[in-house]
Amino acid sequence: MTSERDEISDVVAILKREGERPQETAFWGKVDHDLRSFHAELNLARSEEHASKDKSRPRDLVGTASIIEARELMLKVRETHSAAKALPQLLSQFAAGTYGSAGLASLPSESIESFYTALDELADYIEKHEEALVEAVAKIGGTKGSKGPLLQRLHGSPTVRFLQRFIAMWHDATGRETLGEKFETAAKQLLDMGLPYGADGRPRETGILKRQIETARRLGPIVETESTRITEIMNKVPRRHTKP
Repeated sequence: MTSERDEISDVVAILKREGERPQETAFWGKVDHDLRSFHAELNLARSEEHASKDKSRPRDLVGTASIIEARELMLKVRETHSAAKALPQLLSQFAAGTYGSAGLASLPSESIESFYTALDELADYIEKHEEALVEAVAKIGGTKGSKGPLLQRLHGSPTVRFLQRFIAMWHDATGRETLGEKFETAAKQLLDMGLPYGADGRPRETGILKRQIETARRLGPIVETESTRITEIMNKVPRRHTKP
């Protein structure tokens, strides 16, 4: 079996043959380096995706909630936040009703004030996360086929994210706007690397390649991640209680 290093070197050689303009040696060194980095990230994402199917591991850590599940969780967040607002008042009613004025005097006023402050701050985060969820669903194009992970539908599967990068690399290295059969052959060669093999000795398919390529082209060359999304949300939240 050909090693991963040889496989990637073979693809870089294909890029060189398909190129319509000469490139410096340093350029091809960067192509080789970037392609290995992209492929390492692909394999890492694949392992995380596989781990999400393991019931012994927390599935929430890999972002598997569908649109429906995300909405249900947000509703629970809203309901719990709203219910929490009643806690100090209920505590006061208990203290006064049971012990009178002495009960009220015993209440930790500073803690209650901090509690309300924290609830106000959390309200900002909840609002921005809810807005981000609405924006994500709108970007996906509605809730049709909403059983799949929202994050994957928003940013593409690990395979699609890899193809986004490889398409941009292909255009840059070859100087061609079109992709064609040779691109598909090189892409399949890369995607087959690291996959488990079936009983027939062939790597298991990752899906319909042509469809994945079209999805990658539609999403464009910029690869968004969950970190990008959460950073956008955090930047929208006012830091009302942060000391200068």
